[in-house]
Amino acid sequence: MEKDGRGVARGSPGGRGTTPDFNPERQRPPTPLKNQTQITKSNGPNKYQQPKAKSRLAIHELKLPVGYTIELALREPNN
Repeated sequence: MEKDGRGVARGSPGGRGTTPDFNPERQRPPTPLKNQTQITKSNGPNKYQQPKAKSRLAIHELKLPVGYTIELALREPNN
């Protein structure tokens, strides 16, 4: 009965904040050629330049599916 993870909406139907068929075991496919080294035309020491990332996921922008929580444990520094 279990499908391949697409097209099956589990959990609450629709609405804001729902992520259909969220599977924590399934990993994202690798991002195609986004931050890899691009060859530029200059022949100087910086011939291979790393392109700057357009945007980075800030820690407060981490979105979890409905029903998932993150528990943080605070502890004393061990020095």
